[in-house]
Amino acid sequence: MREFRLDEPPPRELNSLRRAWDRDDDRPAIRSRGRAREHRRRAHLLEAQHPEQLAEPGQRLLEHPGQGVVRRVPSRDAGAAVDDDDLCLGDEIVDGRPDLDRLVANDAVAGNDGARFRDPLLQPDAVVVAVRRPRVAHGDQAHANGALLRRGRSVCIRAHPRPIVLAVRGRSATLPAPVTDPATVVDRAVERLRPLHRDASLAWWDANLAATEEHERRRVETELALSDALADPDLYREISEARDSGATGLDRRQLDLLHASAVPHQVPAELRHRIVELEAAVEARFSQHRGVVGGRPVDDNEIKRILRTSDDSAERREAWEASKTVGEAVAEDVRELARLRNQAARSLGYRDWFALAVDISEMDEARLFETLDECDRLTADRFARWKSGTDARLAERFGCTVDELRPWHYEDPFFQEVPAAGGVDLNAVFADRDVVRLARETYAGMGIDTAGILDRSDLYPRDGKCQHAFCIDIDREGDVRVLANVENDRYWADTMLHELGHGMYDLGFDPSLPWLLRDCHLTVTEGIAILMGGLVWDAEWLERVAGVAAGEAADLDDRLRAVRAAELLVFTRWVLVMTNFERAFYSDPESDLSSTWWSLASRYQLLTPPARDGAPDWAAKIHVACAPVYYHTYLYGNLVAAQLRTSLEGVAGGLVGRSEAGRFLAERVFAPGESVRWDRLLEQATGEPLTAAHAARTIDRGLAG
Repeated sequence: MREFRLDEPPPRELNSLRRAWDRDDDRPAIRSRGRAREHRRRAHLLEAQHPEQLAEPGQRLLEHPGQGVVRRVPSRDAGAAVDDDDLCLGDEIVDGRPDLDRLVANDAVAGNDGARFRDPLLQPDAVVVAVRRPRVAHGDQAHANGALLRRGRSVCIRAHPRPIVLAVRGRSATLPAPVTDPATVVDRAVERLRPLHRDASLAWWDANLAATEEHERRRVETELALSDALADPDLYREISEARDSGATGLDRRQLDLLHASAVPHQVPAELRHRIVELEAAVEARFSQHRGVVGGRPVDDNEIKRILRTSDDSAERREAWEASKTVGEAVAEDVRELARLRNQAARSLGYRDWFALAVDISEMDEARLFETLDECDRLTADRFARWKSGTDARLAERFGCTVDELRPWHYEDPFFQEVPAAGGVDLNAVFADRDVVRLARETYAGMGIDTAGILDRSDLYPRDGKCQHAFCIDIDREGDVRVLANVENDRYWADTMLHELGHGMYDLGFDPSLPWLLRDCHLTVTEGIAILMGGLVWDAEWLERVAGVAAGEAADLDDRLRAVRAAELLVFTRWVLVMTNFERAFYSDPESDLSSTWWSLASRYQLLTPPARDGAPDWAAKIHVACAPVYYHTYLYGNLVAAQLRTSLEGVAGGLVGRSEAGRFLAERVFAPGESVRWDRLLEQATGEPLTAAHAARTIDRGLAG
């Protein structure tokens, strides 16, 4: 599993076993089937009551001896669904008919009369299915529509404004008996996927350590091998049938995870492969790219240093614009990724990729945006008041008016962190301290040993290496690593605590759990990482771990509480930008995305857009390209962090130097892994469902003064 800093690298699932689960209703992910069944019911009713409204079917291409199979679709009913529905002819055809099981496309009959399908596992010519594509005259023009698709055991006919006739013919065939025993299906799937997952994880790690052509080739190769396995129609059929066979307990949970992992891969191989290849190429460019400031290439650390320390507005602008040049390098490919992802999502019955990504991540899109709208209402006025005071201090620093402030006057290129003018500048505290050692000591004080993680990690910057930070669980058997680009400052102190928070979670799964369940939902692991990273703003941590004098730490306490509140405000407004942008992006990748981006930044972050003449600044955010539809999990992670912090204060009196806090997290949060849903896990650990009350209290207390 890969976990990432909320402001940095992509939480890519490398087309792997995605963390994706059915919602409470446990409905199939491909919801168009439900609509298809409704159309069939309507068709049958119409046939019974108004047969005169049914057009005549076309000629059968082939007939099964003594048992032809014909289904007719009324033109009125089918026409209503032609744009977005599939009409599925499934179990009623194939049940009791072994010669019809597992049909796959092989080749097409010349012309418009039909298509021929053959299963390569059957005897030659044992099974042929044909679909008559009737010609519908429009003036002098004849059109051929209709298609035969395959999903699971169903033979699906695309809704068509004219009836379609299905006919089958078969001789003897020897088919393997379907496996539906839940435990057997899970064991077989894990045996196949486990080594592929490890290979892909290692290749992804290597590609981020050094962006070379060989590493990119190996990464694509291993990701495609894993994707091809998850796309296997036989595996998908076995998983689906085992889920429907009454599986319970951990078997059912594992099947749900497998099913959700496989769903996004049930698309044509050419499309899947193109997405993987393009993602790898784009991510490699992010790793290799360096902006230019003062005529020399600079990395992200240098750009942030300039934005943190320089009082020269011209230099700041040059550094900020340098941070956006990667967007120009990748923008067209990122648009193409959106097109390809949308094509994949729509082939599975979804509106677009945004809808698919939310649906398979154990969340509901309508509820998500209700939550975001509520966060907007709760934070808008507080944020405006805070930013007004911060902007006044920034204008004084830079010798300009508030109206002349632009994005480069803030310390983060995307204004997703609190500038020193709006909080406390702690960089001097860490300048002569080893932030990696501080992180190790923090976890040791909670009774958690991180030495193994750190020994396997790659923590310092160099050319060609990914410039961000992430934690990865290579094999779910203890090989957990962190990639970072550490410098001794407040940002990297936060980052190391954050990434090791992911790492201690990955090492904390009950080892007796099945392999598939040694994982965690991104919302909860982000909550743990945010909880731990936030310790840099904790007066007790600064005194007991970072070595700040007791009196100085006490004097900072109220200001540090204010910073924690401001951080939550600033980040919430940033999530509103990202999430609303991505929904608009996948709704129409061809639109004026630059205008959309800056319109949202102006609305939610109260930034004055710079004169950029349509520059693709949106594409400079690596998540848009390589971690699509992810940012909302960070907002939920902040809610989880606030709720866990309240529980830990009650159980252990806090986190710093408290082994009771480590035991609470290990037993209540880490050990269950994925054996239960994330929301139920949180309720079991804290005694209440997820609520925004604790985060709201953090804001109110911090800004009370």
